[in-house]
Amino acid sequence: MAFFFSRHVARNDIGYQSYDFIYDVWKPPSNPSPKNQDSIAAGVVAIGLAGLSKVTRSTEMMDMARRSYGAALSLTTAALSDPAEAVRDTTMLSVLLLSTFEVVSGSTPQTMEAWQKHVDGAAALATLRGIDQFKTSAGCKMFQMLCYSVLLSCMRSDIPAPPVIEELRNKSLEMGKLDKTNRNLIDHMFRTTTVRHQIKTGVITGRNEVISTLAKCDAEWALLASGLPDIWRYRNIRLPAANPTAMHRNCHVYPGLIAAITWNGIRSTRMLLQEAIIEQLCHSVNDESCLSAADQELLISTIKTHNILSDAIIASVPQFFGTVRWEDYVTSTGLDMTPASKGTDPASPSQPPPSSSQDSEPIVTPHEEVVGQNGQSVVAVLPSLFEHKDKPLGELWYDVERIMTLAASCTSIVWPLYNIGISPNCSPEKRSYVLNRLMAIYEETGLENALEVAETVRQKMTEYRAPKCATAANAILTESAPASLDV
Repeated sequence: MAFFFSRHVARNDIGYQSYDFIYDVWKPPSNPSPKNQDSIAAGVVAIGLAGLSKVTRSTEMMDMARRSYGAALSLTTAALSDPAEAVRDTTMLSVLLLSTFEVVSGSTPQTMEAWQKHVDGAAALATLRGIDQFKTSAGCKMFQMLCYSVLLSCMRSDIPAPPVIEELRNKSLEMGKLDKTNRNLIDHMFRTTTVRHQIKTGVITGRNEVISTLAKCDAEWALLASGLPDIWRYRNIRLPAANPTAMHRNCHVYPGLIAAITWNGIRSTRMLLQEAIIEQLCHSVNDESCLSAADQELLISTIKTHNILSDAIIASVPQFFGTVRWEDYVTSTGLDMTPASKGTDPASPSQPPPSSSQDSEPIVTPHEEVVGQNGQSVVAVLPSLFEHKDKPLGELWYDVERIMTLAASCTSIVWPLYNIGISPNCSPEKRSYVLNRLMAIYEETGLENALEVAETVRQKMTEYRAPKCATAANAILTESAPASLDV
C-alpha cells in the first residue's frame, strides 16, 4: 500500500490520474489482511505491487499483484450487482483502480483490451450515478478522471465521446463543479475528439476543408493557452552550466508541476494537429516544390509552430527531474516574478534570472532556437513526410500506441517526450535528447512504459539516421520571427 500512496497519491506530477482524493472515500484498514480486504484495498495493493515489481524487476511480485487484482475484480463485480452499492463512491473508485492496474502492469494487447472494458464500465457506472455524483468533492474528481480516460478510449477506438458523458459533463459545468480553466480544457478536449472523429469517418471531407478545420481547432487551443491565468504562467531561465536534463541549458520554471502538465497537454495536442495539417499538405506529393506558394507558406508556418511547441516541452523537462524549482527562483530574488508567455517577449524579463552568472547572458528561449539566433539552426525533417505519402491519411495521428502510452504514463512527461521523439518533424538532436531522458526515467523509476517508448524512439533514430532537410523551409524558418509566444 505504501508504494501506491507514494506514487499515486502523494506525488504532484501525475495530473488528472492522481488519487489524492482517496481519503475522502475510503480509509485504509488498520490491520490489512486478505481476510478483511475490500475491493479498494485489493485494488490499491494490486497497483502498488505491480509498480513495485517494475522497480525491483520481480516476476514473483507481479504474480502477487495479479492475485490481488483478481480479488479486487471479484469484489467489485459483487458490488456492481447490488443496485445500492453500485452507485456509491467506493464502487466507482474500485472500477477506476482496476483500469489503473491495467496500464501500470504493462501495455500488452490483453491489458489494452481490459483497460478499455474498465473505462467502458466506469462510463456506464457514471450514467447510473447521475448528477448525485457531483454532490461530493471526490465524486467530481472521479468524474474528471473518468472524462480523461473516456477521451483516450474514444481516440483509441475512433469514436466520439458518448453523448451521456457529454451531458453529465455539461451538468457538472452548470453546477459550477469545475473552475473556468479546467472547464475550458475539457471543452477543448471534447471538441478536438469530435473533430478527429469527423475527419476519420469522412464527415469532414476535402483537403482544404480538413486543413481549415484542423487549423481552426489549433487556433482555439492557442487562444486558450494565451488566456491561462497568471498562476499557470511559466518563466524562461538559462542554466549557468550544461546539464543533461536541459537542452542547450534552456528551461521553463512553472509554479507547480500541474501547471507544467497542463501546458504540455495543450502543446502535445497542438503538435498532433500540426502533424495532421502537414500530413494533409504532403500526401501524394513528392517534395515541397510541388506545392503551391500558399501551401508552401502554410507548410513552413506549421513546421515552425510544431518546432516551437516541441522546444517548449523540452524546456519543461528539467523541472520534472528536479533541476529547477519555482520556489528557489522566487526566494532567491526576494521578488515575485513577472510571468513569461503573456504576449510580451519572454527573452527580456524585468529581472535577470538568478541562476545565471553575475555577467548574465541573455535568456535564450526555445523560440530563439527555432528562429536561428545564436548560430543555431532548425531541422525540419520533411523527407520523412513524403516517404510515407502512400500510407493511409491519419495513421500517424491516430496511432493506438500513443494513446496507451499516455494512459500508462505515471510520470507525465513521458507522453510529451514520446510525442516529440516519434514525430516525423523531430530533428536527430531532439530525438537523441528524448531517448536520453526516457532512459533516465526508466533507470530512476523502473517505469517500463518509459523503456518501451524509448525503444520506439530508438527505432526512429535508425529510420531517420541521415535525413535530407527541406532547405527552402529551413532557410525561411531560420530568418523569420516566432509566430507565437503563447505556447
